[in-house]
Amino acid sequence: MNLIGLEKEFFIVNADGKPLTATQAGITERDGCGYLAEARGEPKESIVSAVFSLKEAEFKLTRIAQKKGVSLQEIPYKTLPKAFTYACAREFGKGIAKDACMYGAVKQNKIATAGLHIHFSSTSDSNERCKCGEWIHTRSCKTMDMPRIIKALDKRFYIDIKWAKRQLGLYEMKPYGFEYRSLPNNIPLTELSDFIEDFNANPNAY
Repeated sequence: MNLIGLEKEFFIVNADGKPLTATQAGITERDGCGYLAEARGEPKESIVSAVFSLKEAEFKLTRIAQKKGVSLQEIPYKTLPKAFTYACAREFGKGIAKDACMYGAVKQNKIATAGLHIHFSSTSDSNERCKCGEWIHTRSCKTMDMPRIIKALDKRFYIDIKWAKRQLGLYEMKPYGFEYRSLPNNIPLTELSDFIEDFNANPNAY
C-alpha cells in the first residue's frame, strides 16, 4: 500500500448535551448519517504523516464547532432518541449501505457508533477530493492483500472493537483501494501508528 488516510467521527451536542445534526450545528464536515461530524485527514505515504494530517483536521473541526457554540464528543457509542434518528434518516437518507464484512453479513447496530476509518490506497499517483470528501485517483490501483490487512487490524484491536459495540471485519471498497471501518473513534493514534508501521515492516508475521 502506498497511501494511507484517516477519518474520525464525533457526536455533536449543544451546551445542554443534547444531540444535534450537522445542519443544526452548522457543520459541513459530516458523515452520511447526519449526526456525526467527521475530521478528514489527507492521504499520506506514511502512517505517521497520516496521523498528523488527521490531528490537523481535528483541530480545525474543533475550532469550527467552538465558533458555532457546539461541542464534539469523542466517545465510541451513544444512545440517541428515536425521534432524532428518524429525523436524521428523513433529512440525510444515507442511501444504500456499501459496507461489507469479511466474516458474513453486516449486522444492524441498534446503537449509534462513531468510528476511526482507515483508507488504504495502492497507488501513489496524484489525488484530490471531490465535493463529497472522497479521494479520486488518476489511475486504477494495484492489488493489495486486503484480507491480511483486515484480519491483522481485527486481531490487534479486537477488545476495543467489541467493547465499542462495533463489528469486526467491516470494510468498503473504493476506486483506489478500500476503507477499513471497524475501529471506534477512541483508538489511541500512537497505538495504531505503531501497529501499522510494524505491519508494513513485517507483513508476513500477520
